[in-house]
Amino acid sequence: MPATNRETSGIVLQPEVSQEVWSKAIEESCVMSLGTRMPLPGPGVEVQMIASDPEAHWVGEMGKRKVSNPTFASKTIKPYGLAVIVPFSNEFKRDKEALYDEIVARTPKAIGTKVDQTAFGIAEKPGELFDSLADATAVDIETDPWAGLVNADQAVSLGGGILNGWALATQAKGILLSARDNDNRPLFVNSTTADGTFPALMGSPAHITKNAYKAASGAEAAQLGFAGDWSALRWGSVEDIRFSISDQATLTIDGEQVNLWENGMFAVKFEFEFGCRMKFSEQFVKLVGKAA
Repeated sequence: MPATNRETSGIVLQPEVSQEVWSKAIEESCVMSLGTRMPLPGPGVEVQMIASDPEAHWVGEMGKRKVSNPTFASKTIKPYGLAVIVPFSNEFKRDKEALYDEIVARTPKAIGTKVDQTAFGIAEKPGELFDSLADATAVDIETDPWAGLVNADQAVSLGGGILNGWALATQAKGILLSARDNDNRPLFVNSTTADGTFPALMGSPAHITKNAYKAASGAEAAQLGFAGDWSALRWGSVEDIRFSISDQATLTIDGEQVNLWENGMFAVKFEFEFGCRMKFSEQFVKLVGKAA
């Protein structure tokens, strides 16, 4: 039966040998770290936007004063559900407790990974009221890394924003660290390592994440990350991640109905309601590799 049990392939730790579990690094959500959180009720919320400000004009003595009106728009932020269920056998939890605890601790991170992949245009959006950066203007940072970063900063500025953060795939980090000037000296040694919780690049925090990379396909260059004015990206969650355990439910596993109680199993479920919108999408750019 397709559930995690003591015979699942790859399980080699024995309690009498080690209680330590070695695992890959847990991915946090880069989008939630860089973006701005806002309150989000269950039905969603409509946000009023000022699209343009009034403009002042110089006038001479007794000259006619010009009228200038602001323009307005609105965007609706809707929460979409995100969930994951993991079934276990009762014996697995009893005999592989350390491994079970590690899996349960890691599973919510899958939600953060999916949030990033969706906002970065790698995974499909859950609906039209969820914004992604899939169509952001592409800027090549591999052919000439320094010029590429400057071009990215300029593009964000032309969109009316101030570049205040980078979301870099691990592949982008390698490209920047290997970039050299005319005297064969590394360009970014000082700018990619800084004191603090995150490295900095051209004065703005750079978050290194596995969730931003998308391999080249056909004429489309590899996606290496994003840069932008992250104050323009707003996200919200109705509640924190909800967690529940059941040994009574019936699950559909690979098309088969499986009753947990009848089969000596239980399942853990994590749920999250999340919404993401951008005030101004032109204030972001997609960092890519060399054109194919």
